[in-house]
Amino acid sequence: MKKTLFGSAVSLTALSVVDAVGIGDLPGLDELIKKADAIVILRVDRHIDTFRNPSLYTTHDCLIYQTLKGDIPTDKGSRLQLMETRTSFVIPFALYSSHLMFLTKKRAPNELTDFRTIEYKGANVILPPTGHETKPKGKTVADQIRSVLQRAVDHNKKENEKEQAFLKMMINGTEEVRVRWQKGRSYYTLMEIVDAHIDPRQYKASKAEVRHLLGDPEEGYPNAGPDFWVYSSSRHIPYGSYLCIYFDEQETVRKIDWVSE
Repeated sequence: MKKTLFGSAVSLTALSVVDAVGIGDLPGLDELIKKADAIVILRVDRHIDTFRNPSLYTTHDCLIYQTLKGDIPTDKGSRLQLMETRTSFVIPFALYSSHLMFLTKKRAPNELTDFRTIEYKGANVILPPTGHETKPKGKTVADQIRSVLQRAVDHNKKENEKEQAFLKMMINGTEEVRVRWQKGRSYYTLMEIVDAHIDPRQYKASKAEVRHLLGDPEEGYPNAGPDFWVYSSSRHIPYGSYLCIYFDEQETVRKIDWVSE
């Protein structure tokens, strides 16, 4: 089923709707693969035309990292017409952003490029900015795409946690305390942060939140690892000046201990 998104033409004096584009609902991954003439992982390297014409397409020079379907050459530039098929209000093609793109060949001689995004939801997926130099794992195109999508899910989860941690810091007004900890590594400042944001008896702080508050954990501490972080602090009497943080399977703080060196 296709829905209608509207393209806009802007003049100095008016905004008018001049045309409409039918955007199909996500038909399922297998069907999306069938509808595409080419499927690529690309990086947007240059904007040629970012003013959306009535078809909602914008034109970009792209580096093709991987071709999962079709015969578009890899490690070379390709000029493409791209479309964001999930919203008509935001153009997500920032310079050097990476995307999984489902493409169709040009249908008319007067089209600007040889390929353009197919008009279905899911045809453009924003990917992590790095790590696309090697072929995705999987024996089939569908398996390779699922591997790419899962990596995007994992990346987005981490980025969202970082953003939430930062916004909470803004709301709670603790940025000054965090900066004070980073500069002086004071035991008392560390206690202040733990009591206000990390103590598992009151909070469910994530790894991203802890890292934003305290920075990277100590390296080389015995038994330290992905789910056991240690932070040392400065105290006149070095008793209990090490903070040990234990995380659960959901990557939230499960337990804390204060220990001596």
